[in-house]
Amino acid sequence: MVHQQLFIHRIGGLSVHVVNSIRAELQGEDTAEYLHFVRPVGSQGSDVQVCMTSSFNQYKPVAGDVIFAARYLRIQKVGRGIQVLYYRMDPQPYVTILVDQQFSRFSFCFYCGNEEKSSGKIKKYSVYPYRASADALLLQHSFINHQGMLIHAGGGSVRGKGMVFAGISGAGKSTLTELLSSFPTNRLFSEERLVVRFVGNQWTVWGTPWKGTGNIVRNESAPLSALFFLKQAEKTHVTALTPSQGLHRLLQVASIPWYSAEWTNKGIAVCESLIRDIPMFELAFRPDQTAIQEVEHLAASL
Repeated sequence: MVHQQLFIHRIGGLSVHVVNSIRAELQGEDTAEYLHFVRPVGSQGSDVQVCMTSSFNQYKPVAGDVIFAARYLRIQKVGRGIQVLYYRMDPQPYVTILVDQQFSRFSFCFYCGNEEKSSGKIKKYSVYPYRASADALLLQHSFINHQGMLIHAGGGSVRGKGMVFAGISGAGKSTLTELLSSFPTNRLFSEERLVVRFVGNQWTVWGTPWKGTGNIVRNESAPLSALFFLKQAEKTHVTALTPSQGLHRLLQVASIPWYSAEWTNKGIAVCESLIRDIPMFELAFRPDQTAIQEVEHLAASL
């Protein structure tokens, strides 16, 4: 049975309008973090349009110029757009996505014949419509096209100031956001990924549905006041960074499609704009009350 479902994601300030025509028997139930970002269908304009269908006919990839390939992912140029292929164990892709040049229109097709034998039983893969249509790999391009980017960071509102705490895995994002969340004056949106965008003459930080181990997921935003790059240390201290130092740190945590020279240049341009406008700091911190005191003291001064 096929039915059409309309819904809208609101992620990073972008409206993602989705038309879902996936077969009912193929659909699974999405988890709560994605439902937080779904909004009622209204008359507002869309920044990104997504069409989702399913098919029993297995897809045979067309020839194209491969621009990125990994074990379960292949991206190639096809005509005037991009084709993204996701794989599991089967040599044929279980989902194909056609994308226009601006990453504003996505066409998903899920192959619903994929099966695997597990303990003598046949298992069919499920599709989770809200999660699938909020694909971070694709939307990172859409954010860049709208003067923004996805950053591996925790953060939110600290004493009413938008704060981003960025760092590679193990830098302490989850630890610091958990410490800050214990105070009622703070409202943390995520401890894993945030979106920052320049909208209405100011930089804004948004929570995202792509959660980390701390399960902090809030569809909220705040004007961005500062960006911190984390480093765990024996003693807590904050060091202001120069623009060149900030850019070097930012490029390590920003989601930029490095496989494409065009998108790399676009992403770097957004980073350069951000470091010109927003103060950046290194936060070397000890995971205790001294970290909270240092961050809140700086927030009060901005």
